[in-house]
Amino acid sequence: MSRKPRFHAARRLHSDRAEIGSTLIMMVVFVQVVFLIIHASLVYHGRQVASSAAQEALYAAQLYEGDPGAGVAAGEEVLALSGTLEDTNISVSPGADTVTVNVTGTVKTTLLPFASDVNVTVEGPVEQYLSESKRK
Repeated sequence: MSRKPRFHAARRLHSDRAEIGSTLIMMVVFVQVVFLIIHASLVYHGRQVASSAAQEALYAAQLYEGDPGAGVAAGEEVLALSGTLEDTNISVSPGADTVTVNVTGTVKTTLLPFASDVNVTVEGPVEQYLSESKRK
């Protein structure tokens, strides 16, 4: 009878060692997946910040007799408040009837070795003054 428990104890010890190896592999995969999810969340947030900055720049630039410089300043103010993007560039292109704003930047992240660029473009009509004769 004493042999039987020793045999089961040896088998259990062998299976515990195998489980330790598989647990280690699962932990490495799990940590990488968590880092990937966090990175994707940071990229999503960076895109939302760039979109918000582009909208603010558009609102400022499309005012009646608006200045493209005012649009750039409004967009830069939003970007400065968030601090999520680096190497940002805001360009405002006024046209006869529309204004186009383009915001580009790189998401700050230290989790993964690759950077993620965001590029958001919005377009809207220029506010115009219509005399009373043109309104009807």
